[in-house]
Amino acid sequence: MVRWQESVFAFDYRVLLDQLPSAATIIARPFCRETSVIGDFVSILGLSPADVKMDPEFRINTRGAISVALAALYRNRTGRNLEKDCAATMQAVARAFDSADIDLGVSGKQRLIAAVETSNRWMDARFGMPMLTDMVREVGSPASTTRSGLDLEAVFSTATLSLIDELCRSESRPSWWTFGFRRRR
Repeated sequence: MVRWQESVFAFDYRVLLDQLPSAATIIARPFCRETSVIGDFVSILGLSPADVKMDPEFRINTRGAISVALAALYRNRTGRNLEKDCAATMQAVARAFDSADIDLGVSGKQRLIAAVETSNRWMDARFGMPMLTDMVREVGSPASTTRSGLDLEAVFSTATLSLIDELCRSESRPSWWTFGFRRRR
């Protein structure tokens, strides 16, 4: 498992599969960025997307907007709704992060690979399915250390949440306070 702040992400497939009844049939499938997970599941059932009136290009495993995820993290941490309470700040966050190149970063990928290595080896031995090969190849390439952009862990950090909090406070103050001016009485 990977622990990050208050979150715990379990990646041990053995634990997951051991919880299934022994009579269960397991069909292990690798994740492929180019295909739809739902379309792949439908094909396992012997159906086509047309059989279930599904768009064959429908993908549920796509990354959403970073600003939406950051707003959800802010709401979960503070109990305040960034989208409703701080409209200008939310627009600034969306402009700053949704158009940026954001990635897990080399060190984050290395930690993730190390955390799931045992489970992935087990999946490969049991089902003949190498796991995370694209990420391992990417992390091992010389380009990975020269990449520019924002690190995902830095974006979803306490420092970013503190900055958003400060921007929300500034947004709620009269504009002359923001620049250090005080109204004379």
